[in-house]
Amino acid sequence: MIRAILIALISAGTLCSCLPFVSDYATSKKYLVLDSLRKGMPQTEVRRILSAEFESDTTVAVTDGDRTFRVDQYWLPTKRYKIRLYTGSGMNGQQSSSLDQLHEVQIPMLVLFDDGALRYWGTVEDFWQTEDQAVARLAPILDEEFSRAQ
Repeated sequence: MIRAILIALISAGTLCSCLPFVSDYATSKKYLVLDSLRKGMPQTEVRRILSAEFESDTTVAVTDGDRTFRVDQYWLPTKRYKIRLYTGSGMNGQQSSSLDQLHEVQIPMLVLFDDGALRYWGTVEDFWQTEDQAVARLAPILDEEFSRAQ
């Protein structure tokens, strides 16, 4: 699962590699926290670990039959880049100046809890492709819920 997330991060990073002033997050120490996640970990511990490194803005409850799951969405930065904006024309003796704006490319990672314990984590695509049928059944619901929340 971690391998799939890292592959997705590296792929997303490759798409942005032509941008100037790019620094790569894929090798960042912050992603090492993902290796510490284990199925069955208490929800409070997972949230403490992830919230120290990543932003979370949405939590939803989803139901499959008689079971209710809690799902958090965290934003994983994949690339950071600067855009240099130029002002003034530089013509007729006018001075031109520049301003750098920092931008960050992020992908959503979903974290699924079952009875307060970590059950599954990954991108929405990971949820669609998992062999865990209970989790895979939640993929269309999560896809809709989180696309509406963005």
